[in-house]
Amino acid sequence: MDLKWGHMSLMDEKVIDVVEIGQAIDDVLAQVEELAEPSKQVALKLKEALEKLYGQALREIVVAMKSDDHAKQILYELVDSPSVRMALSSAGVLRPSLVSKAAGAIDQIRPFLKANGATINLVGVNEGNVVIDILDDASNGLPSNDSVLFTEVRSAVLALVPELSDVVSNSPINLSEPITLGLKRVGNWIKGPSVLELQGKAINRFDHGEMSFVIANYNGIFRCFKNQCPHQGNTLDDARLDEEGVLTCSLHGYRFDSSTGECITMSGMDLFQYALDIKEGHLMIKVTSR
Repeated sequence: MDLKWGHMSLMDEKVIDVVEIGQAIDDVLAQVEELAEPSKQVALKLKEALEKLYGQALREIVVAMKSDDHAKQILYELVDSPSVRMALSSAGVLRPSLVSKAAGAIDQIRPFLKANGATINLVGVNEGNVVIDILDDASNGLPSNDSVLFTEVRSAVLALVPELSDVVSNSPINLSEPITLGLKRVGNWIKGPSVLELQGKAINRFDHGEMSFVIANYNGIFRCFKNQCPHQGNTLDDARLDEEGVLTCSLHGYRFDSSTGECITMSGMDLFQYALDIKEGHLMIKVTSR
C-alpha cells in the first residue's frame, strides 16, 4: 500500500500551510492504521523513533537559545510562527498553559450545561483561580444564580485540571446593559473610570497610586489587566486591539487573547487579569498582589 501525501511534497521548498501539513500527517497516519500488522508495527516504530530524535533535538535547541539573551529573543519571535509552534508543541517543548487547560476542561462540560439550559464562558485565570461566567439561556444570557449547577461545574473543572486552586464566578460587563453585577466584594476594590468615558475606546489606561491598569473594551465587554507585558515589561496602553479580540503589544508584537489574557505568542507569558464589577456607573477593580 502506497503512503500518499496527495499533491504535497515534503521536499517542497515553498512554505506549507500548517493546517494543510497537519491534515497530511493525519491522512498518512490513517493509512498506516490500515496496513497489515507487521508493516503497521514497523511504521509506528519508525514514527516513535523520529519523534524521539526530533523532540530531543528541539529541546536541546531551545535550551541553548534560552541561555543567550539575543538568541532567546529570536526564539520568542520564532514561536509566533504556527509551524514552529506546532513542532514545539508536538515535541512537548511547549506545554499547555493553565488557561489552555482550563479552556479545554470547560469545552468538555459545555454539553452538560447546554442540557441544563445554560452557557459557560471562561473569563480568565488569576493566581491559579479560574474565573467563569455561567449564563442562563432562558433569561437571554443573564448570569445564572443556580448554586447547585455552579457547584457541579466547579467540581468538574477542578477534577479535570487539578493544578487549579479554585473556580470562581464572575459576570461580564456589557455597555448595552450597565447593571450592578452583584459580586461579593471580598478583598480590596478600587473605584475605576466611569463606563461612559470608556465608550468607543478599545484600549484604556487607568492609574491608581503606583498601580497601572489597562482596560480592554472588546464589543462592549471590559477586561482589566496589569499594564505590563510579561515579555519585557512594556506598558500596554498603546497596544492594538483587533477585530478578533487579540491584543498586540507595540514593542515586540506579543499577542494576547483579550478575554482571558492568554498569550498566543508564547506559552506561560499570560497577562495578569483583575476581576471587575460595576457600581453607580463606574468600574470597580479588585486589587490583588502580584
